[in-house]
This record gives sequence, structure tokens and C-alpha cells, in this order.
Amino acid sequence: MTGRLVRRVLSLALLVPLRLAAQVAPEAESAMPGMMAPGPLGISRDRDGSGTSWIPDATPMAAVHAQSGSWELMLHGNIFVQYIEQRSRRVSSQFGSINWLMGMAQRPWAGGDFGFRAMMSAEPFTIPGCGYPLLLQTGETCDGESIHDAQHPHDLFMELAVKYERPITDRVALQVYGGPAGEPALGPVAFPHRPSALTNPLAPISHHWFDATHISFGVVTGGIYGKGWKVEGSLFNGREPDENRRDLDLARLDSYAGRLWLMPSDRWAIQASAGKLTEAEPAHVAGDPRIDVNRYTASATYLRPLTGSGSWASTAAWGRNVEHGEAKDALLLESNLSLAERHLFFGRAEWAEKSGEDLDLLGSEDGSYKVGSLALGYTRQLDSYHGWLPGVGAQASVNFIPSAIEPFYGQSKPGGFGFTIFASLRPAAMVMDMRHDPEEMGTAPMPGMDHAQTNMTQDPGTMPPMAMGDTASGMAMSASGMHEVLMRMVADSVIQGRIMGDPELTRMIEELGMTMDMTMPGGGAMDMAPADRSSEERAIDFIVRLLSNPAVEARIHADPRLERLWNDPAVQSRLRELRDRSPSNR
Repeated sequence: MTGRLVRRVLSLALLVPLRLAAQVAPEAESAMPGMMAPGPLGISRDRDGSGTSWIPDATPMAAVHAQSGSWELMLHGNIFVQYIEQRSRRVSSQFGSINWLMGMAQRPWAGGDFGFRAMMSAEPFTIPGCGYPLLLQTGETCDGESIHDAQHPHDLFMELAVKYERPITDRVALQVYGGPAGEPALGPVAFPHRPSALTNPLAPISHHWFDATHISFGVVTGGIYGKGWKVEGSLFNGREPDENRRDLDLARLDSYAGRLWLMPSDRWAIQASAGKLTEAEPAHVAGDPRIDVNRYTASATYLRPLTGSGSWASTAAWGRNVEHGEAKDALLLESNLSLAERHLFFGRAEWAEKSGEDLDLLGSEDGSYKVGSLALGYTRQLDSYHGWLPGVGAQASVNFIPSAIEPFYGQSKPGGFGFTIFASLRPAAMVMDMRHDPEEMGTAPMPGMDHAQTNMTQDPGTMPPMAMGDTASGMAMSASGMHEVLMRMVADSVIQGRIMGDPELTRMIEELGMTMDMTMPGGGAMDMAPADRSSEERAIDFIVRLLSNPAVEARIHADPRLERLWNDPAVQSRLRELRDRSPSNR
């Protein structure tokens, strides 16, 4: 019985690593459905943000995923249908839709990974007028005037770009990115893509201090990076898009920027950047030359995984714009708390220095004013439907306006209370889902497990209790618990990277792949049982080496649900049994 249980545990536990080994081989076709293969140097694809920016590796990948031959396809997006009310005489209420969709296609090529990106927004058609109401927001033009107290619609074409990455050495990789629409290496991850801002429908009022270049019509970026750092630089068109939101505003690549990323752990993404934006802003007086801007930014994003598929993401950022030798600063702190992808709480606090010209304060154009905003919101997400999560939510905000300009807004301190109600739709987080017919996989359910319990999202609290006095029941629980620990581990993108970064583990996977006959679900039957005693021992050795890796152990303790399973006495007993059976321990 023990031998059959070991084979069943190994057949499921080795499914993902073996498939990852196939990814590395030239004849690779695809990753495990619902998962992305790691990039060069074994770095998790969960790290990819907007453009070439990075977010913490621990960030759940929210996308619809598919495979077409050697091409890996993904669809990201965020769609809101909202009603906005801002209580100020400078703005009015509005009904509309804030939205974007991004398609990605990538494949192995020339020793690296090559991919296309296309991101589009229907906001030119779903946001009336010059933009949606947002008190104290400034930036860009409409109808020949500077936009104020409103957020401009995104352009129809937000990104049309290609990206290529490949390792140069075992520790360093090269990245090249560019296209007619894209994002240069300047600022933190753009707010529509930041894990700390994803559920907030409205833009920050400090947007033009941090990430306003996320739609630049003409970008070329090059960079080198390791597992915990990246240095990159861009040439780009720094001019803000014009009010025709349906075309490509191509112009000279006469702006430049550089950025440094540091990733101290899988929970952190830290950046510092600077750029020279040539002719970025239109002149405030007709006939004057456009305005050059020097921009400096620094930010840190932290994401903490929570029990039950939840997470808590926060970003702190500082930005500075220098125009005509005058510096203006902005600060931002935002956070998003997701409880089991059901209850989403979000908030944002901001402070910025804005000129009277930017705010369109007639008679006070020469002044500089410190303004602020505080917003809190909640979204209730409903059950996933074909990989998409619908939700309903609301946000309330209050703005802080200096006494000198209160008459323009018609309120005393604090001024400009507002609220937004909305419906939302976004892809669910990608999870490793093993709810396939066991007969198709060549394995039967383990004793004490039904098909639902092989789902990676299964709550350990719903697993059948272990009867400690019953050897058979204890063995069933042990196998079941070990199975879920292993499956959650090998589905974790960080651990995938650790596997691919360990030459010995990679060699062991390749050996196992040569001695095991496997076909992915949907393509025929699968027989993962070791062909002989020797291959079974090699499989056990692989499991033992994986679980003894300090980085893997640290990852286990970073996930509360995984740690709970790991500490189960039956799981520890099973682990000791595997270690005892490992040929290296004999």
C-alpha cells in the first residue's frame, strides 16, 4: 500500500515540475494550463507590471490564460461602469465607464522569450467630454485649454509594443522593449496596474508626478537585470497625448529616462527613476513654446499574501516635477486589502504642490498651492464566471484645499466631498486547478480525497480529519496533506523559479522526464508511475531535495495556509518517511 501511495503522491506532485522541465527544452510546447512558465533566470512572470516595470513576485497573476502551439496567450483587464459625484461648483456628476484590456502573446525564441503586447481602452467612447470628474486633478489639454478637476480619458491605443528577454550569463539577463505606444522606464508601475490600486476606479491626483508617461507614443527601452535588480534606460516621445484619443501621436524620441529596480524579497518592489521630458506640457499661454519637465520618482510596493487567497498590497511614492527651474513635489500612499477575493478594501492618501495655472485659478495663476485628497472604498466581488470576477462597490473621498483658493471651489475646509458607485469586472487570479478526471490523468483519487480536494484553492479546514488511532486513516490523511503541500508549492511561481535556478534539481527533473511517459490532460492518457525502482528512488530524491531547499522552506512559512498544512503532524510524518526512503540517506 505504501508503494502505491508514494507513486500517487509523486505522480501529482511531479506533474508541474516535469512540465516546467519540458518548457526549458527546445521541444517545449506549453506550460501547465493555468500557469505561466518562469522567465529568464527562473524569474517569476508574476513580477511583470506595466511596460517594463516590476511588481512583487508574490502578486497573484490575474489573467485569462490560453495556449496556442508554442505561443502563450493572456488577457488582462479592468472594467468599471461608474457614477461619479463631486460636491463642488467646479465639477458636475457623470455616468460613464473606465476600462482597459491588454492582450499578451509570448513564445521562446532565439534563446530567450519574445512577446507582443496590445492594450486598448474604450474610454474615448465611454467617458463623455474632456474626462471624468476628479477634483484637484490636472494635466493634458482639451478644447484648447488645460484640463483641471477632471481626469482625461485614456487613449484608444494604450500600448502596442514588443519585448524580448534572454539570459546573458547564469546571473544576468538582457531586456529590450519598444513600439509605437508604450511605457518608458520612468516612475512606478502605472496606477491601472499597481496591485495597491487595481480595485480603485479613479486615478490619483498626483498621476502627473509619477506615471503619466505610461502612454507614450514612441518608446525604446533597454535593460540588464538579475534576480533581485534591474537597470534600464529609455528613449521616448515625452509629449502628452493630444485631445484626439483615437490616433497615435507619434513624434521624435527626444526624451530620456533611467530607472533602477531592487527586489529584496518576493514581497517587495522598489524603484528610483529620473527623466527629461522634452516639450511634455503645452504652454499655458497660446504661442509660447511647450514646457520641458524634469521628473524624479521613488517608490516602494509591498504585497503580503494572506490566508484564503487574499493579499494586502501597499505603495508609498514620492515624485518631483521641475518646470522652468521651479520644483513641485507630490506624495502618495495607497493600499488594497483583498480577503479571499471576496471583500476588497482600498484607500489612497495624497498631497501635491500644484500651480494656479494648472488648477485654472484666474487671478492666482502665479501661486503654488498645497492640495490633498483622501479616498476610501470597498468592493464586493461575486462568484467567478468563466475566469472573470464581477463586483459592485463604492468610494468616498474628501479633498483638502488651502484657504487662499477656497472661493474658487465654494467650500470651506475640508472641501469637495465626493463619492463614486460602480460595478466592476476583472479576471480572477490564476490558480493551479487540478480538478481533472483522475482516470484521464492515469491516477485514481487517494483514499480520503475527493476530486474537489485536489483543487489548489481547497481550504485545508475542509479536509477530512485524521483519525490518529487508525493507521489506514492516518496514512490517507498523510498522503492527502502531503499532496496538497506539494501541489501548492510547485504551483507557486517563486518556488518554480527556485527549481529552475537549481542545476541539480533541473538535472533530476530532466532525468525523471526521460524515464516517465506523460501526456498533458486533453491530449491523451497520462502514466506518471515510475518505470522501475530506480526511477521511483530518483523521484523521491527530487522531492526531498526540493523540500530541503532553504528558500523553499522560507516560502512555505510565508504562506499561512501552506504553513498550516506543512505543520500538520501527518504531513511531517510523511515527509520523514520520504526522507528515510531517499537513496541519499541510505
